[in-house]
Amino acid sequence: MNKTRFIGILLLLSGLLLASCARYQPLTFEDLQTQAALFAQATLTRIALDTLAAPTSTIPAPTATETASPLPTDTPVPPPTQAPALSATLLPPTETRVPTVGITYITQSATPRPVVYDPIRLSFAEGTTNITQEGSAAYNSVRRYVFWAAKNQFVSISLSSAGKVVLGVSGANGTVLLPFSAGKTSYSGYLNDNGDWYIDAAANPQAVNFTVYLEIPERLSFPAGAYGMTAAGKIPAGRSHNFLVWANKGQRLKVSAQPGAGAALAIVHVDGTELLSASAGAASYNDMLPKAGDYIITVVNLTGSPLNFSLPIEIR
Repeated sequence: MNKTRFIGILLLLSGLLLASCARYQPLTFEDLQTQAALFAQATLTRIALDTLAAPTSTIPAPTATETASPLPTDTPVPPPTQAPALSATLLPPTETRVPTVGITYITQSATPRPVVYDPIRLSFAEGTTNITQEGSAAYNSVRRYVFWAAKNQFVSISLSSAGKVVLGVSGANGTVLLPFSAGKTSYSGYLNDNGDWYIDAAANPQAVNFTVYLEIPERLSFPAGAYGMTAAGKIPAGRSHNFLVWANKGQRLKVSAQPGAGAALAIVHVDGTELLSASAGAASYNDMLPKAGDYIITVVNLTGSPLNFSLPIEIR
């Protein structure tokens, strides 16, 4: 309404101004109407321009450095089933997460440990180099025997039984010569230390009676430059004496037990190769040797009384 009244006043003033300026040429009513319309149109145009230039409350468009937020879509977004948990504490750079692993607990076996009896010391009777001992062991138990021997001595050990028995051989120094896991009943070899050594007889799965045999031969060494010697001794009734002698392959071994009546010889290589059996009843041997190494020569007393003997032996 104010704009219309303002325009009317402007038209009236414009007409008066034009009338005063046209002294020499009066304007008609149509001319005045045309000029008033032109002035009014110019005035409206000016007002419109001023209106566009005036500040408004409209939010300015984003500049080149700003990013306009995208318009929301009509498709609703379902909420997440569970928001991820955020830790308020950051892990240090050196920390490493350890994965969880399963833990297996070790329980005691239903089978108890075998009972080990106090050791029984084995000693040779005078004139002998071996011993045979009767023994027994209850179920899941170990019968232990102990003997003393020097380093590098050769020993032969065996167990014999009608039941299940397993042999173990070890030293007081912790050396294991034959473990139970081997499942053996015999052992032979050279000892690596002086001291006590153990013979263990394990009974499993039931109690057993057994016989343990231990042999440590007496080593014979020829004097320097000699190819023969004579050994002598006294053997108890029904017993034997073992000698150990080294020879090379192809050498001839000549040996005899005197007196020949009541004595028998047995000759075997330490690896078990038998040259002569005592069951043959021979008191002498004379032949070429098939291999190098130590040979065990055993003199057996076949009589019921102690036997004094001599043993001439040659290797050449």
